[in-house]
Amino acid sequence: MPLAKKEYKSYDALILALKASPVCTILKFLLSVTQSIMQTAVMAVATANFVDTAAEILNNVRPQSDIYLPLVLLLAALGVVNTIGAVAKLAGARVSVKLQRKLKPSLIKVYAAFEYKHIENAESWELISRVTRDPVKSIMDGVDAFIQFIQIIVSVSSVFLLIVTQVWWAALIILAFSVPMFWVSMRAGKKNYQAECEAEKFNRRTDYLGEVLTGRDNVDERTLFDYSDEVNRKWQEQYEAGRKI
Repeated sequence: MPLAKKEYKSYDALILALKASPVCTILKFLLSVTQSIMQTAVMAVATANFVDTAAEILNNVRPQSDIYLPLVLLLAALGVVNTIGAVAKLAGARVSVKLQRKLKPSLIKVYAAFEYKHIENAESWELISRVTRDPVKSIMDGVDAFIQFIQIIVSVSSVFLLIVTQVWWAALIILAFSVPMFWVSMRAGKKNYQAECEAEKFNRRTDYLGEVLTGRDNVDERTLFDYSDEVNRKWQEQYEAGRKI
């Protein structure tokens, strides 16, 4: 899968996943949206129907046999939700495997073509290290983030519409809480990414020092110069700095 020379945006994670496995990516998206609807509106209606029927039976308004259909519907809804979630995970795993197979060779070609000045430059190497640590996982995280965003919208909308038909003022309360939470989640995501970028330089140093401490090629040097304690102290300092960030 060739990679175009351009500045990639967040939505390119979806495009790359679609190119790697269009069927499984679309299937994962549709199943996730369906699961959101099932977990909210459908489960709410099924539970309400079961509770109302049980209450009427306890009050001797309806016969006991009427409880079976609401119970079966509730159990069926639970079973469908769990099944859809499992199938969606399988589809996501298939997309990840396809990305590993199709994207990794293209990425290796890009890595091999790096100019030496970028490897020696600390700022560019930190960026390279962050991107190359696990590119397939990063792409799948991006796909999952988009799907979760759609799931949130579908979940809130379905519950909102359901409540509007029953208690309109409760829907306004949900809306009042949802809008600030969207804003907070976006702000928190940016903060987390910023922290990850800041911590990368410490992670890169711990990777290098860890290789010096445990690498097979450095056995003779470690024995001859006995620098393990000093390097281990520096590794600990860098690790703690990155962990705290």
